[in-house]
Amino acid sequence: MNRLLVVLALAAPAAFADGAPRPLTERDLKAGRAVYLRECAACHGERGAGDGTGAAFIDPKPRNFTKKMFKLRTTPSGEAPATSDILHTIERGIPGTAMPSFSFLSEEERRQLAAGVLEFADMLDAPEPTPIKDPGAPPAMNAATVAKGKQVYEALGCAACHGAGGKGDGPSAKTLADDDGVPIKVRDFTAGTYRGGAERKDLYYRFTTGLDGTPMPSFSDLLQPAEAWDLVHFLRTLQVQRRH
Repeated sequence: MNRLLVVLALAAPAAFADGAPRPLTERDLKAGRAVYLRECAACHGERGAGDGTGAAFIDPKPRNFTKKMFKLRTTPSGEAPATSDILHTIERGIPGTAMPSFSFLSEEERRQLAAGVLEFADMLDAPEPTPIKDPGAPPAMNAATVAKGKQVYEALGCAACHGAGGKGDGPSAKTLADDDGVPIKVRDFTAGTYRGGAERKDLYYRFTTGLDGTPMPSFSDLLQPAEAWDLVHFLRTLQVQRRH
């Protein structure tokens, strides 16, 4: 069955109604093959299985797209990423890993890569998923919101993994592994390096959507939006100002 060709310009995922097709075309997929082989295959492999020639030398390992597991999303835990989530990662890269920013590529080429990634994950023909509610602009950060955020941090038991001071040295830190059984490092909030982006809104999404494939859960059922922002504010205070 041929895919429907969508001629709509790419917009925020919330702009697409439930059940609408992804804003990518068969042409994007075909044109993106050469771009993928040139820019991505060395790490992610020719078929997107995370087994490129350089994969053995990379830690953390390149994403295996065929497993259909994506950490960085604006969609609920367990659901496929929005098209804009894939484009966001391609454009900005993943800080703290070998995944660079591909902002030097044209917008068209990034769309083509996104089509290829979703095809490897067997998600290109699926409807565009619906993200969680956009939290809007971050509220003002002050001593009161930071204090509330610290209370949230303690109430959720974040210190068990991330440590009381956020250094990634909690009592459970050394025992954690991903869904493949590979040991993983707990995020050290004092370093200020966030793989999904360091903007406050980026951090908000990490708490509310979780990191699928890892022990980091979604707290969407436990946190009100205001509490999630308070937690974001507290974590931002943990970053150590390093001298250069």
